[in-house]
Amino acid sequence: MGAYTVWLSTLSVCMTVVLATIDINIVVHEFHQLEDNRDNPPGVQTEPGKSPVPRAARVGHSSSSNLCPIKCRRYNYHPVCGMDGLTYTSSCMANCYGVGVECNHMCPCHSHALCPCGMELDPVCGTDNLTYRNPCWAECLKTDVACNGPCPCEQTTSPSPPSNCTCFNSTTGPVCGSDDVTYSNACQAKCSNATVLCSGACPCPPPCECPQTTDPVCTTTNKTIVNSCTAACLDEDVACNGSCPCPKICPCPRTYNPVCGTDGITYANPCLLMCQKVETACIGECPCPGPCNCTDEDEPVCSTSGQNYTNACQAACEADTVACNGTCPCEEPCPCTKEFSPVCGTNNVTYPNQCVADCSKVSVGCNNTCPCCDCEGFPESFVCGADGKVYLNLCELQCAGVSEACAGFCPCPSGVKTEQRKLNVYQSTLLWLTSIWRQFPFGG
Repeated sequence: MGAYTVWLSTLSVCMTVVLATIDINIVVHEFHQLEDNRDNPPGVQTEPGKSPVPRAARVGHSSSSNLCPIKCRRYNYHPVCGMDGLTYTSSCMANCYGVGVECNHMCPCHSHALCPCGMELDPVCGTDNLTYRNPCWAECLKTDVACNGPCPCEQTTSPSPPSNCTCFNSTTGPVCGSDDVTYSNACQAKCSNATVLCSGACPCPPPCECPQTTDPVCTTTNKTIVNSCTAACLDEDVACNGSCPCPKICPCPRTYNPVCGTDGITYANPCLLMCQKVETACIGECPCPGPCNCTDEDEPVCSTSGQNYTNACQAACEADTVACNGTCPCEEPCPCTKEFSPVCGTNNVTYPNQCVADCSKVSVGCNNTCPCCDCEGFPESFVCGADGKVYLNLCELQCAGVSEACAGFCPCPSGVKTEQRKLNVYQSTLLWLTSIWRQFPFGG
């Protein structure tokens, strides 16, 4: 009986030595794998005959991952596909590397390709407490970013607000506080006595670098900003150049009768110049030909001082501002609205509406922009304009300044080529001319 006990003790010692030797060999084998296969971590498999799958999403954040082969050495070989697109020898290896398991077999899990994300190393920590190579991988794997940098997030999550502070659910999103802590919303930052440095998670992006030039602009929020670059950095939309408030839009005609203002800017007509409260330097485009280099053209104007001048140039030479065209006294301006319903005057000038034309003592030639067209006698061949309206013929369409969409009534049929539409119009015109030709008894 004693010999049997000694035999069992000896056998137990031998088994312990054998198991220890096996463990050492496994550790040494895994260590050499770690040294020889830096592109693929130990326990990560690749398909035979294929290049190793790129380390897509997972980014190690501690040296503890080097111990994964030792921690998982007692797990049997049961390959799984991680959410980073890599195959691991077991679920233990995937979990040890901080990677979620997408399916319980070798990659790929689906027929579709991996996420089309680059290999740029800009690690982020997802709300699933997994580290991703860059935000693209997190978004592709449908995970929200909890903080910038590898997991775990340190001093980037919002602390619990004080008991005397109540914050309701806000859709404003995270903000970065002056204490370099990311808060769920501005309310929680305020509760922690922190001011908001920027929208989004910490750290805040570097400030904009704008020139120190002074070229003020007025924003849509009625703020005067030193220049447009600074306005863009402050996420402010520019309403107009110059200091606030922006000048009101004047109801001026679209006629081109250029004048040069004393500010050195060419205005399309005297109305626009007066709208900007600028005096006339000379008639015509800037620069002016010289001081008081005016013609004797008889276009009398009345100045604000009540003086009559031969023309506006003479008034500008005398440093006098034109109040109105014609001789003094100026008539009261017509009470016209800003309605834009263009008419063409008999002087071939387009006016914003009939009231402005009447105020200028000009008869209306037609109820559209100039020029007025005479389409009398043109054949009826309905065409659909690009504005969705049907015109009697191509002449009426062109007079309205509208391009042709198709021949016939709107809407245009699909699949009709432009060449065919033009051919239809030409055929209609030819038939009309033929009918007129046959009305005359030529040749007997």
